[in-house]
Amino acid sequence: MVDRHQEYTTKGDDARKKASLQFFEQLGQLSLLNDAEVHSLVTSAGRNLLDVHNGWDNFYNEPPFADRLARLARRNRIPESARAVFVEAVVTCAMGNHHGVSRAAMRHYFEMVKSFSPSELKLMLGLPAGTTVVAGRIKTSPDCEKRYRDLVGLIDPKSVPTSLDALYRKWVP
Repeated sequence: MVDRHQEYTTKGDDARKKASLQFFEQLGQLSLLNDAEVHSLVTSAGRNLLDVHNGWDNFYNEPPFADRLARLARRNRIPESARAVFVEAVVTCAMGNHHGVSRAAMRHYFEMVKSFSPSELKLMLGLPAGTTVVAGRIKTSPDCEKRYRDLVGLIDPKSVPTSLDALYRKWVP
């Protein structure tokens, strides 16, 4: 199956390559493919989620996109190159905006935050210090800040690396 997938890629048969990627995804076997392909799937799913989140009627439209990203994260290791997009998408959407959150998508966000790796935790805890949407919402909305703190509270304290302990304690509710 992997050889056939590589054949589709080499020959530029995009339709079959896409079908093959979906097949591997359905089987939960993306780990058999190279990091570039998994990176593409994860970042695409993350960007699509952010697009829906920032679009009209986002609270209604977010759940299927959150579910797709959660399924990818549940069954596969997130490549290092895709982690920043993955974490930013999850945290931005889980924190919501000044209107609130998509309640139907929250279970997916909680699941992903709880399973963040130490490097993903580092990215999450660094978001408020940057120029990200998360940082802007924390500065301008007390509700968003509270929801961010609640997200940090989902993290198992034992999984926080010592180097991030002070930053973790700053945000934990």
